Amino acid sequence: MTLVLEVLGDTLASLLHDDPRRVIFGEDVTTGGHVGLTRSIALNPELSARLVATPLVPTTMFAHAAGVALAGGMP
Repeated sequence: MTLVLEVLGDTLASLLHDDPRRVIFGEDVTTGGHVGLTRSIALNPELSARLVATPLVPTTMFAHAAGVALAGGMP
């Protein structure tokens, strides 16, 4: 299980490196997430600014994502 999470985390970090418009929303993503999926991103000063902690409420996440998309980002 740990190997799978590391591969997924590395893939997410790679996607953020590839396109500076990408942003990750979610509950606890700034601290690494519940299972540690975003831990490597949170520890990277270059990428950690693109982790946005949002409450687990669909309308709030949609509002944040819509605002980022309107500003030219890729939530």
